[in-house]
Amino acid sequence: MFHPKIVLTISYLHNSMTDKTPQKIKSSNGAKKKKTMIEVRSLLRIYNERPVVHNLDLEVYGGEIFGLFGPNGSGKSTTIRMLTGLTRPNRGRIIFHLNGKDVDVHQSPLSIREHVGILTETPAAYGMELNDYLKFFGRLSRIPEDELSRRVLEVITIVGLEDHIYRRLTTMSTGEKQRAEIARVLLKDAPILFLDEPFSGIDIATRRELRDYLKKNWLNEERCIFFTSHNILESEHFVDRFAFILKGEVIATGEEKDLKKRFLGRKFVMTMKDMPTAQNGLMHLVRKGLIEDGEVVMNQIFTTLRSIDDMDEVLRSLVEAGITFHEIHPLGTIEDVFLDLTEDRKKEVNT
Repeated sequence: MFHPKIVLTISYLHNSMTDKTPQKIKSSNGAKKKKTMIEVRSLLRIYNERPVVHNLDLEVYGGEIFGLFGPNGSGKSTTIRMLTGLTRPNRGRIIFHLNGKDVDVHQSPLSIREHVGILTETPAAYGMELNDYLKFFGRLSRIPEDELSRRVLEVITIVGLEDHIYRRLTTMSTGEKQRAEIARVLLKDAPILFLDEPFSGIDIATRRELRDYLKKNWLNEERCIFFTSHNILESEHFVDRFAFILKGEVIATGEEKDLKKRFLGRKFVMTMKDMPTAQNGLMHLVRKGLIEDGEVVMNQIFTTLRSIDDMDEVLRSLVEAGITFHEIHPLGTIEDVFLDLTEDRKKEVNT
């Protein structure tokens, strides 16, 4: 007998993979709606009579790390400059929803500065000692003097530079300077962070510690991070929601799992109970003619479906045959999604 819960799972998975249009999924359990912190509508920026950002629409929610990814010259830096009030758009609106107030970035560019922390790709090269450097920016952010020393020590410890508090920045390595910049951004305690290549030059262990701190300790429903990097693959387990931009236009937005389901095509990996079950499952699918090829590695089947439309039938056939599977997901990474999307868009432009 076909279990109704399995039918629902199959139907949702199939629809998610075959429908390539953005979908808004309504919660069936009355879950709280996400709070929008950054709202971007119809943003346009023209340089030398050429649009470098074109009709950009984005929303960034409280409690999330939002990643904007694209090749060089795609409009990422221009977008960030507009979002932080450093560049005016030719058209469109940017609204920050902060503490119950709606702030238009380009009507009140100075008023948003206290609410954002900005880290650019190039670390500072000032000749100041780290302690003085952070206190200088702390005073610019109007942190009270009786709190400043404590806050400086706190953020220096977070980034692992507590033994370098009196070192000059000019004597530090690139990775140490980058950690000092992260400390500067955290010192302000702003609810919105714009982080452009924040982990560049930082060793693997420290990078992981900083990602874990930002995601698990710093982030909450009243805060968000707008993140950009050229390393999409490394961002896979850090970013909550991805946006891919090409030639100034956002071509796809979504969570990692949803983007993979929508765009990675017919290649999948199925995790079974054990290796004999995987072998049995592969032989079953071959006999049914539902897959083009397949290979068993340990307890997993790596396969290519005959057609994406056969996904419901593949899962239904396994269940009816009593073959237990733990999970199934598209074979590939978020980087593969990005490369496929940009290549497809380039082909559309050239034809």
